[in-house]
Amino acid sequence: MKQDIEVALGPKGTFPKAQLARLVPAAKTIRAGRKRPKEKDGDKPPKIVALLHKAEEWRRLLDAGEIASQAEIARREGITRARVTQILGLLRLPEDVRAKVLACPVGDDGRVVTERGLRGMAPNRADLV
Repeated sequence: MKQDIEVALGPKGTFPKAQLARLVPAAKTIRAGRKRPKEKDGDKPPKIVALLHKAEEWRRLLDAGEIASQAEIARREGITRARVTQILGLLRLPEDVRAKVLACPVGDDGRVVTERGLRGMAPNRADLV
């Protein structure tokens, strides 16, 4: 099947439109502008709850020796070591605060409880010494 594609380069009228053609199987026809359906907010927990669960899992893996260091977590997750430290820092929250965060209902938009807002509630490492 032949698929014609019209490509615009730059803002409207800046460049003439280019026409391309390519042969693709009918099952692989691509339509521009089609977006994947979004997950409904009611299907997943708030982001902060997911981060707290992730922090608990990482701590369990570190304590069990299954993962050697936070640097290894960062490599596996494809994030920075600093971000791993931030997420693990959620475990320093008081138990009652953590319990309330974990009790956030599924589908909550997450604007009420944010990671940034909770950081001030966790004691710093210097405060723990």
